Amino acid sequence: MIVKLDNPDSLEDTAVYNFFDFTRQSAVNEGVYDVDQCFDESNKVHFIMRFPGPDAAEIQNTIASIPIVLKSIIYNELHVSPLRVQRPEVVYDLGGLYVISTLLEKPPNIKRYTQDGFLNTIIGADHAVQKVASVQDCSTQCENHADVICNSFDYCSVEKMCLLSHLRDPHVSMNSTGHCQHWMRNVPAVNVSEPSLSEAKIQLTNGVYSGKYTFVVNGRYKWFKFIATSIRYGIARDKERNGDSEFLNLFSYKKNNVILLNNLKSIPGIAIDDCARRCLQEASFDCQSFDFCYKIGQCLLSNIHPSEKPNLVTNHSFCDLYSRNYIDKFIVSPGKASATKSDVELINIQSSEQCAQECIKSTSITCKSFDWCDDSNSCHLLRTHVLDVQINVTVAHPSCSHYSSIIVLLTGMLSFQIAWL
Repeated sequence: MIVKLDNPDSLEDTAVYNFFDFTRQSAVNEGVYDVDQCFDESNKVHFIMRFPGPDAAEIQNTIASIPIVLKSIIYNELHVSPLRVQRPEVVYDLGGLYVISTLLEKPPNIKRYTQDGFLNTIIGADHAVQKVASVQDCSTQCENHADVICNSFDYCSVEKMCLLSHLRDPHVSMNSTGHCQHWMRNVPAVNVSEPSLSEAKIQLTNGVYSGKYTFVVNGRYKWFKFIATSIRYGIARDKERNGDSEFLNLFSYKKNNVILLNNLKSIPGIAIDDCARRCLQEASFDCQSFDFCYKIGQCLLSNIHPSEKPNLVTNHSFCDLYSRNYIDKFIVSPGKASATKSDVELINIQSSEQCAQECIKSTSITCKSFDWCDDSNSCHLLRTHVLDVQINVTVAHPSCSHYSSIIVLLTGMLSFQIAWL
């Protein structure tokens, strides 16, 4: 097979390729071509489809094949080109699988045709359409006509006439008037018109809720059947997983973790830095953490800090957990405890992070330091700071650590410098 590529803008840009033993690819493999960037956001829709099922570990060896299988199901069900179903990928959590993909608008109808190099007119056209404004409108007539499986058309600009033919290269005659252009379909037509993006979206939604999107995969010990139960649009794909802002620096980070089923607010389609800002500025509740699902740009705010209920923290394949920083506002002295009795004693505290949170949020005292003892899960809040008492501030304690507020320390150092000056 000989393929010749010519660039009309440069006489030096001509290449001839000789493909030996040429075979066509399957339609599914056409999806390796990423044409997503050729379409603006108004001509595409991102979606996530949920498939409840077993733990992903049960089908780990076959997960990679699911996007290919589901892509084939989608484009066959919708009667769209495989290229319109872009970048399908599988993610999962404890509730099952999620398939994320992008559906593109169909390309302009005229792009499916190539103009004949000569000014020809179809002899014996199957149908003539009057009052057609442009060659683009004529291509739409050819694409969507109910009575003709159209493979070529003529557009006569002066007469505003569109001539349709089921033949791709029908008998033609030379057109001396110069008013008509002959266009041939690049790929032979089928007896099904391709839906627009809005039509395909409706069909996709109806197909999910009528149980049409289903597949079977081989697990470790048996076959599993997955059926799509819901679909959501308006997600923001490919959001940056990491950020760098003054807001995000106030949070600690746990990769591929979430706080399970304890989100009070869901914000779609935003970036990680905006998610951190929204948590800090949340007025309806005290936001202590958020999950950011970077695959779909989803921000989930929670009033629970992971240090309070570590049993609620679980793994997740496409979300990360961010929690308010408290412990980094203190300087730690390991193996030490306050030499004086604490002002407030709290029990059943799960971590030093939670103890730091209790100190900062305390309303009963102005907490300047605390002791955290991990052997008893106890938290001891103190009004005093190392700067307040110069002798016997702390004593050795093998299971406790003493934490002093950095803010108090810096304030004290600044006061000392001013007094010295």
